[in-house]
Amino acid sequence: MPATHRIDEEQSLIITEWQGDATDDELIQVCRYYLSRVKSRYPGFNELVDLRNATSLKVSMSGLIDIGRIAASADDGIGERKLALLIRSGKAFSLARAYIFYRNMCRSNSKQIETFQVPEEAYAWLGS
Repeated sequence: MPATHRIDEEQSLIITEWQGDATDDELIQVCRYYLSRVKSRYPGFNELVDLRNATSLKVSMSGLIDIGRIAASADDGIGERKLALLIRSGKAFSLARAYIFYRNMCRSNSKQIETFQVPEEAYAWLGS
């Protein structure tokens, strides 16, 4: 699997790191696995998704919409939670902004979502 997940219980944070290519199918598969096997065990935790080591992004707009729909449908409404997307610049930034736009349009979205290029800034925002 191109994504690994680790839990920082002290900071109430789930950290996902991506390695290799990122395609619609892989992202959707990882999202479903993550929601059913990881996120479901840690409700209320903030999340960090680190895509800086993705070697290529082959993601379509319809794929982003599908991922956003799947993720938003699993939002549990437990308080104000945050999702930080840690990315490099360029195409990843544009895709992340499109994803955030779509998630914010979903009625069931209960997360604040931001993009970052500097890990320390992402961790600071998640902890605030």
